[in-house]
Amino acid sequence: MTQQVINLKGMDHPQQSPLACKVGPLLASGAISGKDTATGIMPADGEGQARNVFINMKAVLAAAGMSIDDVAKLTIYIADDKYRDAAIAEWAKCWPDPQKRPARRTLIAPLHAGSIQVEVIAFKM
Repeated sequence: MTQQVINLKGMDHPQQSPLACKVGPLLASGAISGKDTATGIMPADGEGQARNVFINMKAVLAAAGMSIDDVAKLTIYIADDKYRDAAIAEWAKCWPDPQKRPARRTLIAPLHAGSIQVEVIAFKM
């Protein structure tokens, strides 16, 4: 199976690791932040970061020929529990039908870029 590295303008990783990697039908991402890729600015508020995180996640999936329907597992990282509601609200907008949601885990973790990040695992035959 061939490996496809996914890197998108405005979401570069400082250590030059890929943003995501697709091998055959499987995609795994690294940390996807809430930075506005057009301006390079990280919103100061949790709602803005959460909105951008999921916009950026969708862009990564699209670059791999996938959509949110292909997501099997999503891990949401928040710097503080005060960002949980904003992150979960945007997650619910992406997957409003509880029967079509991917597995999800939300963890509090020290983050180097912003206050909310996601990692995604997706599969598409």
